[in-house]
Amino acid sequence: LFRSTLAIGLVIGGACGLLLASKYSHDLRLFVLVFVGPPLLAKVASSVALLAKRRYLLQKLNWRLIKPQVRPLLGDGIRYLASSFSGMLIYQWPVYWMTSHESTAVSSAFAVCTQVVLIPVSSVLGMVQPLWSPIADSVARHDFTWLKGQLRRARFGILGVGTALFATILFAGDLLIRLWLGKSLSLGWQLRALLGLYVLLALWEGLNLVICF
Repeated sequence: LFRSTLAIGLVIGGACGLLLASKYSHDLRLFVLVFVGPPLLAKVASSVALLAKRRYLLQKLNWRLIKPQVRPLLGDGIRYLASSFSGMLIYQWPVYWMTSHESTAVSSAFAVCTQVVLIPVSSVLGMVQPLWSPIADSVARHDFTWLKGQLRRARFGILGVGTALFATILFAGDLLIRLWLGKSLSLGWQLRALLGLYVLLALWEGLNLVICF
């Protein structure tokens, strides 16, 4: 509960910080600080809360006991890192390519479209991420009845949220962009529909990625 509440608070705080930064400042360093700061604070606070609750983790480790677990855990970490890196390639590399090959107006519009997708997807999946721990625990205890019920609710929930975001982007996307940027940027209903559909599919993929890992 603490981690979920913290994630929601920092997502909302980060979004408000970006809006305030875009309105009152054009300093790139401030944008980087606002963008990177909340996730970093979340990780630090989550680690402190974990260590405060489970002080035995700070005790000296018995290498003979943990050695058999190192290889599988390392493999899981490498696969998770590769998955996270693929997300950076999907969302960041196209922006760099457009910036270097297209005009400022075109690349700026493309960057806005990327953020229309990235902000809701990263915000919702940040709230879903804490599901990984109870899912892994239920698998270890072979409590598949509880697991099936939770997964069913999670999937229905993510479809509901994704559908709501799809409708919001389709019918109010231009209005929200105007409120965000302070100027109009007409994307057209076809592009808004595709962006909303991508958000819906990305949320479904992200939830199932959490389940699989």
